[in-house]
Amino acid sequence: FVHSTEWDGIRFYEGTDVSASGNQITNSQRSNMYFYKIDGVTAAGNTIDGTNSWYGIDASNSNAVSLLKNSISNPHLAGINLTALSGPTAVNGNTVTTPGTDGIASYGVAELELGDNTIDLAGNAGVHIRGPFYGQNTIYGNTVTRADVGMLFESGLIDLTGATNTINGGRLGYRFAPVMTKAGFTQVDL
Repeated sequence: FVHSTEWDGIRFYEGTDVSASGNQITNSQRSNMYFYKIDGVTAAGNTIDGTNSWYGIDASNSNAVSLLKNSISNPHLAGINLTALSGPTAVNGNTVTTPGTDGIASYGVAELELGDNTIDLAGNAGVHIRGPFYGQNTIYGNTVTRADVGMLFESGLIDLTGATNTINGGRLGYRFAPVMTKAGFTQVDL
């Protein structure tokens, strides 16, 4: 049990084949769980409640990331934040409740699978594929309720052909909003 740390609840910094399972983390100042420059990440079955500043789970500059069946509530920003990930990234079976911004946010992820996640009361989007990076995103079986925008896509190849995603409530179900860059608008393909 990790409670009220002044920085990250649990931080993994540069390594190989890291696994974090069954932890209970509450009210860390930055991220409750943070992975940076890790080759092979698995975070499964963790319970995360509240963060004063950043994210429930934050993974950046890593390869082969799997976030499975975690329960995240009340983060100040996104429940799950993914940045600059290479190799396959799987985010499956997670529950994110009342994130301040996005339930699951992705920026610069090469190959993303989002399946069977439940997101409730996201301040911005349930799922947000952000920025100008063109990655492959497979999104299926997710349930988003009471988010301003169910799913927001700014770039990438978006595959919605698997099991049906369900979006209840909010202002918009799906929003496709390419980002303006110096070279023009980014590409969003279905």
